[in-house]
Amino acid sequence: MDDQARITAVYHLDGRRVPSPLQSPRCPACESRKMRIMRPGRVAAARLHER
Repeated sequence: MDDQARITAVYHLDGRRVPSPLQSPRCPACESRKMRIMRPGRVAAARLHER
């Protein structure tokens, strides 16, 4: 929570703070614009279909 009692989220990649993927939809690791926001457990199933 911030100083005004609003809920905040901080995103990290490899120990380094990165912008929210919702605000800047570009992968900070590879610069790709192909990003998916998924609930937990869905990532493994999506990777099976990409092969």
